[in-house]
Amino acid sequence: MLALVLLALSLFGANVAPSGSLVILSQVLTATSPAISFGATFNGVPNTSHPEVSVTCSSPYFLDVQAAPDGGDKDTPWTVTFGGTSGYAYPPQGDQCSALLYYYVWKGGHEVGRVDLATLSFST
Repeated sequence: MLALVLLALSLFGANVAPSGSLVILSQVLTATSPAISFGATFNGVPNTSHPEVSVTCSSPYFLDVQAAPDGGDKDTPWTVTFGGTSGYAYPPQGDQCSALLYYYVWKGGHEVGRVDLATLSFST
């Protein structure tokens, strides 16, 4: 009986608790073209939300954000690159930084909250 319930939930959808992970895939520390790439995986993200990865650093203050192109879980796994040829800024070298995987919750066309899925600290 339990197997039938699990099969029905997988076929017709169930409320899955949101979860995610964030890992460094590569980090290139050159003077001319530094880059860092993260691997982001997530599950249970609503179709109306787009997972995002933000990078913040302490000194001097730095923030850059990238959003997954499709909503919900369609983009997992997702590779996110800052610096290099990505078009997104690389954090200042010699800094302590944090990457955050999250998504915003929307209701009636309005942002009503944010769900943090994973964080990762790194040095540049």
